[in-house]
Amino acid sequence: MIESLLTLSAPLLLAALGGLFSERAGILNISLEGLMLVSAYGALHGAALSGSPLIGLSAGLLASMILTVIFGLSSLVLKNDPFVSGLGINLLAYPLVKTLSRISYGTEGTVRPESVPSFGTLFFPVLALILTAATYIFFEKTNPGRMIRMSGGNENRLREKGRRPERVKWLSLLLGSILAGFSGAALSLPLGAFVPGISAGKGWIALVAVYLGGSRPLGILPAVVLFSLFDLWAMNLQQYDRIPSDIVLAIPYFLTLILALSYRIVKKRANLNENLMK
Repeated sequence: MIESLLTLSAPLLLAALGGLFSERAGILNISLEGLMLVSAYGALHGAALSGSPLIGLSAGLLASMILTVIFGLSSLVLKNDPFVSGLGINLLAYPLVKTLSRISYGTEGTVRPESVPSFGTLFFPVLALILTAATYIFFEKTNPGRMIRMSGGNENRLREKGRRPERVKWLSLLLGSILAGFSGAALSLPLGAFVPGISAGKGWIALVAVYLGGSRPLGILPAVVLFSLFDLWAMNLQQYDRIPSDIVLAIPYFLTLILALSYRIVKKRANLNENLMK
């Protein structure tokens, strides 16, 4: 059970950490779902062609970064609404991987190359935990981390220090895209296959985890583990034929929604009580 929980948690934790970088820079980046999808395909295809999981991982990261550059150009350069830009990336990702899959493998369905090298089952869970600690240190102990936090909270102060907020925001987006790329690779490489819709809404759940975790790496971790427990429970429920599979698969998302709403209500009441005491 522990190994299954770690395996389920790794892609979600990596995606949430990627979303955290954007959130701390003051950018609502809903494109995580699309980034996970293209990086999952890129990682699998790269590994299958090269025979190297490292090259496959690099291909997944590159795919994520390319879409992030498009998102950044739209949001930071052309000044479009980040929500609309992120939605556009998500809408682009699915037909893009379908087209690439049809060209490379002759199918828009499940892709399972004959030989896909893998890092092993515990590589991505261990990587996710290491990067969680590294992200905490980055934001709390390093100047680039402080600058990203400042760009999301006080751009004028950042300018007073001679820094351009736009460049700092670009840095946050690109760092976040690397983590999202790891997340996508964690979906496809251990499986040795790419399934249409392999991200299965995890990009959206990752954003919820950032919210529930108070926008802090060490807060995101328990939120991700909790959702993964819901997911593992739902997988175990699928053995009971009397429960429709669609309902079973929706349980983790429904419970996550309940948690998010409950958190919002509790936080709102706490703020109200604090204001009444002043």
